[in-house]
Amino acid sequence: MDKLYAHLHLWAGMAHEWSYCDCYMVLADWVQVIKGYDPAVGLRGTYGDPDVCPLARTYRADPVPLGDRFLSGLPVVNKAAFGDVAFVKVRGNQFMCGAIRIKDTPKGKPQWAMKTSGNGLMITHLVSPVKIWGVGYAP
Repeated sequence: MDKLYAHLHLWAGMAHEWSYCDCYMVLADWVQVIKGYDPAVGLRGTYGDPDVCPLARTYRADPVPLGDRFLSGLPVVNKAAFGDVAFVKVRGNQFMCGAIRIKDTPKGKPQWAMKTSGNGLMITHLVSPVKIWGVGYAP
């Protein structure tokens, strides 16, 4: 199994938990798998449910500064390649989500995988990337 899909399969089977197993931490863990360092050191375990945690509300309102901080070692790119990470706006959702670029749809539309606040992952092409960081993954 491809390293990216093995990573996504692992995360799909884990329950959502703020600052340990959420859409931000999936990105950080993927970067750690590929780059060998944990970009979320100092961030894990520091926030909780945005409905009750002021810090998480700040991240949820605009996660790009968070990404700029914990993904600063990665280049910002204009077009996502397979395995790149981003904050995306999902059609019908008011908040941005952390997502990993996966394969195209049969019609050639880029798809993204993201950890949901429930269990599992959401795979969709109905997103608009807000900011993309190149991971440099070559399967």
